Amino acid sequence: MEIKKKKTRVVVVVVVVVVVVVVVVVVVVEVVLIVVVVLVVVVVAVVVVVVVVVVVVVVVVVVVVVVVVVVVVVVGVGVTVFPLVASVVGSSNNSYIPISNCFGVLESTSLTTKSRTYV
Repeated sequence: MEIKKKKTRVVVVVVVVVVVVVVVVVVVVEVVLIVVVVLVVVVVAVVVVVVVVVVVVVVVVVVVVVVVVVVVVVVGVGVTVFPLVASVVGSSNNSYIPISNCFGVLESTSLTTKSRTYV
């Protein structure tokens, strides 16, 4: 009987040790998996934030560049084209576009006449 009791105790101890080891291994694996998943989620979130910030910065830079180019083109066209139009319109009837001097006098000249109109 004594031997049977000792064998039973040894088997019970071995079973308990195996169960404890399995439980510890499972818990450790679960904790490691949870940590890995959390790290992956954090890394993905950081990457998404960085990508969004880069896209916003690129869009803002593109919009600013387009606005500057449009302003430069419009001002350049205005500075270049309007005097050309004025000279063409003025040369078609041999006069220049009336200008107002500081005395409030509009002057218009042509090749044949000169007139002044007081306003």
